[in-house]
Amino acid sequence: MTRTEFHVVPDRGAWVIEHAGRPLGRHESLADAVIAANDRARRVQPSRVMVHHEDGRVFDQARPDAPIPART
Repeated sequence: MTRTEFHVVPDRGAWVIEHAGRPLGRHESLADAVIAANDRARRVQPSRVMVHHEDGRVFDQARPDAPIPART
């Protein structure tokens, strides 16, 4: 079974949730973006949330049932 990935990426001072290269939502804080991405991921299993640095590297991975990262 293929795992669905939701990506939380920084964008001009905000955070955007993306799936398959398409933006799904924009949030002012990382915590809000991760909460929203986890909500989406819970509805599509198996899935995971990948949080990215400005340069595109992944700095955190979250499962929909995992705690929210403390980084902002």
